[in-house]
Amino acid sequence: MLYTFEEIVARFAPITLVSEYEDFRVTVDTGNGPVEQEITYGTPYSSFLTAPSKAGYHFAKWIDGNGNEINPNDVVTGPIAISAVMEPNKYHVVFRKNDGTDATTSQELTYDTAQKLAAVQFERPGYAFDGWATSADGDVVYADKESVLNLTDTTNDVELLS
Repeated sequence: MLYTFEEIVARFAPITLVSEYEDFRVTVDTGNGPVEQEITYGTPYSSFLTAPSKAGYHFAKWIDGNGNEINPNDVVTGPIAISAVMEPNKYHVVFRKNDGTDATTSQELTYDTAQKLAAVQFERPGYAFDGWATSADGDVVYADKESVLNLTDTTNDVELLS
């Protein structure tokens, strides 16, 4: 004989329902190798995922083993492998004419990507361009169109003077 829920409650009341949640193996890789842990069903990802840091990069998102984005507000419902996605920082090189004027141009660069500096766009009658310095009275550090890598690991501008 089959009973409806209401019939079961009426016939056998009071009823105490006990739920036992299973623990699942969750593997988290923040970029330093995977770490396995047992996490209880229904636990929010945000309670155990902490955004990692890496010089020259910023944390973008969490993904599962299939590349699907993990919402930190969602909860664990089974075994899963999760990886942090880190993206390289972008920054600007600001080229400043070293003659007391405010003349500038800029170029966007990406951390961990070798790129050539933009060609000099400044002219000064009676002078030849020697290269780029990092201070007004500093020595030349970079030649025109020199390939550079990682002038900064932040998103702050880098200033070069002609």
